[in-house]
Amino acid sequence: MIRRDLDVSREIKFLNGNFNKNKKPSFFFFTINKSASSFVTRVLQGLSSFAKIDYINLEKYYFHGGEIGNKWHEDGYSGDGKFKNIFENGGYFFGPFRRNWPKIDLKDNRIILLLRDPRDVLTSLYFSILYSHQIPKTGDSREFMIHERESATKSNIDDYVLDSAHYYNGLYKYYCDNILGNENVLFLKYEDMVQDFGGFIARITNFLGYSITDNELKALLKMGDFSVDSEDIYSHKRQVTPGDHRRKLKNKTIVDLNKIFSDVLEKLNYDK
Repeated sequence: MIRRDLDVSREIKFLNGNFNKNKKPSFFFFTINKSASSFVTRVLQGLSSFAKIDYINLEKYYFHGGEIGNKWHEDGYSGDGKFKNIFENGGYFFGPFRRNWPKIDLKDNRIILLLRDPRDVLTSLYFSILYSHQIPKTGDSREFMIHERESATKSNIDDYVLDSAHYYNGLYKYYCDNILGNENVLFLKYEDMVQDFGGFIARITNFLGYSITDNELKALLKMGDFSVDSEDIYSHKRQVTPGDHRRKLKNKTIVDLNKIFSDVLEKLNYDK
């Protein structure tokens, strides 16, 4: 049963087939954990509200115990019956999708893809799972998160990132092989966002074809505070500086990660 304090009314209406009548093109946000995915979702949500586009977060709905269409979710949002063509409805911002991807035409829908150096992702993941990540109060995700925290507690950071590396390499390879480079895809890097948030916003608005006012732009730019006075392992925003894996991991671990992610690092233009 989903938490009562969580507002998923839009998602429930959508899953029940009550679609809006806005025919503006929809877009999809694909990303990965620990890439500022929640923060960028809020930025995209702000942009969508300016453009009168509805926001649908199916991942949040299911993660916190949503029950409508569970079979649909287990199939990776592929759908059957009345959900078969669910993503063809216009006027929506769908996302974030971090690991269960919607079965859409990857070359016929507008997609924003945000990625981060996978070595930094794994480093951040360890601290997040161990100290700061929210454990759902209900649903199958609760047991999953409890198991993940127990695994991190019994491990050290170097063993943890190596144990998780092959799974995450598979996620990155999916993006590199199926989405990266398509004309309908805007590829963004976490590192570029941290270094030039204004340019980051400009690339998104240009890609989506949105015109925003000066006041709307100022409101978005105010969101981009990436300063962290000191590292706090219990904070969701523990630290934001790129290259944290070099400060936290043993040299041998980094060498092993470089081998595992060799193709991905080359395709995404990250230094080894």
